[in-house]
Amino acid sequence: MAFYGALAVAYDQLGTAANWEEIEQCAAEECGRIEAALRMMAVENEPNPAKINWNC
Repeated sequence: MAFYGALAVAYDQLGTAANWEEIEQCAAEECGRIEAALRMMAVENEPNPAKINWNC
């Protein structure tokens, strides 16, 4: 989900005519921001961590 969101941000910022290398770099930077935001909100030693089975 983060990957598709990051690609959406990249296409929104750079446009659909941008080359793949630019899109990929922008999306990678956005994924880094997403990861950083999630890590800031993470609770250390969470006693009841989420258990997700995506069935994929």
